[in-house]
Amino acid sequence: MKNSQTTVSARREKILAYMKSSGIAKVSDIAAAFHVSELTVRRDFDELTSEGKIERFHGGAVLSEPSDVETQDRLNTLSYKQAIAKKAADMVDDYDTIFINSSSTALLLLKYVTAKRITVITNNGKALFAARPDDSILIFTGGEIRFPKNAMVGDFATSNLSKVTASKCFMGCAGISLSHGVMSTVLQEAAINELMIRHTNGEKVILADHRRFDCIHPFRTCAIEEITHLITDTDVPGSAMESFRKRGIKVSQVKPSRIVT
Repeated sequence: MKNSQTTVSARREKILAYMKSSGIAKVSDIAAAFHVSELTVRRDFDELTSEGKIERFHGGAVLSEPSDVETQDRLNTLSYKQAIAKKAADMVDDYDTIFINSSSTALLLLKYVTAKRITVITNNGKALFAARPDDSILIFTGGEIRFPKNAMVGDFATSNLSKVTASKCFMGCAGISLSHGVMSTVLQEAAINELMIRHTNGEKVILADHRRFDCIHPFRTCAIEEITHLITDTDVPGSAMESFRKRGIKVSQVKPSRIVT
């Protein structure tokens, strides 16, 4: 039976998401990841090429070059992530054991950590290839790999997390608000995040740029009162941050350096 157009379209969107994460995609890798034939992948690539979304090369494809506006938007987003990650990295002390969730911003902090001999416990599969201190120890929760973020979730991951504790946790989120707390778009990831919060003895730090505020998503990680520190950028009004401080949360606002092409 031929795949429905809905299934085909969904698979092609996932292929694009995969390429945004990895930057490049080989036909053989996509076929293995999505459990389809290489012929099917080539057909998908042909269609995505005709739509101007990718560019083919022998055996694979890359994303088409974004417009100047899209490029600048991406660079500006990266500048926010970098500034927040650098501030978070300053909170890591020698010999700390830290939780990091599937957030790209939280993972980025490892690039800037100067503390010695830290232990990182994470469900973020991309941590394997991320920059981090040479003397750090990396421990994965294990579990089912959720595409395209490479987040480890499920019973195996939660079982392993329930047996460990950390001195600090650093987590990104899909949304944050005073009334709804810290939120995720994915139920399984929310469960992992909740366990990380619960099994942290010290600072529980949320990394959230201005785009995350008052974005309501279906799955809650925790109430606002359960976190201790919020790191965000200066695009969030100071008056809004005062409301978080009144809840007993320490707030740090950082100003990103604009990256200009």
